[in-house]
Amino acid sequence: MIRVLHTADLHLDKTFAQDDQKFSALRRAQQRSLFASIMLYARSQKADLLFFCGDLIDRAMPEPETKNLILREFENTPETEIFVCPGRND
Repeated sequence: MIRVLHTADLHLDKTFAQDDQKFSALRRAQQRSLFASIMLYARSQKADLLFFCGDLIDRAMPEPETKNLILREFENTPETEIFVCPGRND
C-alpha cells in the first residue's frame, strides 16, 4: 500500500499584519512549526509521497530561517518523495 500525504497553501513567511510586526513574527513562527509538524508526521507515518500543492511559501524569497528549515526537513525525510507544486505566490 502506498501512503500519500497531501497539504496545500501553507503560505510560509506571509505578512499577517502590516502594522503589527510582533503579531506577524509570531504567526510566521507558528507557520514554521506547523510545517515541521507536517514533516514529522510524514516521517512517523512512513509516507511514500508528500505533496505540497500551491503556495508553500508566500513570497519570492523566503526568510533565511524558513529556507533553512525547509531544506533541513526535506533532507531529514529521505524515504519520502516530496513534490512541491508551485502556486501563485511561490
